[in-house]
Amino acid sequence: MADAELWRERSAITHAGKLKAHMFMMHGTNDTRYPINQARDFRDALIADGKKEGEHFEYVEFSDEGHGSADIAGKTRSYRLLADYLERRL
Repeated sequence: MADAELWRERSAITHAGKLKAHMFMMHGTNDTRYPINQARDFRDALIADGKKEGEHFEYVEFSDEGHGSADIAGKTRSYRLLADYLERRL
C-alpha cells in the first residue's frame, strides 16, 4: 500500500498510549461501516500501552447492534449507559 506509513501515522491505534482523558466506547458487533475488529484493536492497543479497562476507559459491545441502534429499545439502552457513564465521570 502506497500510503501505509501515512495511515499508520494518522491511526488512533498508533496514538492509543497518549490517551489522557477517560474514554467510553460502545460498538455494535454487526457494524458494517466500522467493523468490530477496529474497536477491539483500539481497546487492545490501550491495554498493550498500559491502560486499564475501568480505570482509563470503558468498553461495551452490543451483539445485537450494527452502526447505531435501529430500534427504540437499543437507543434507550445506549443512552442509559451513556447517561450512567457521564453521571459517574462528571
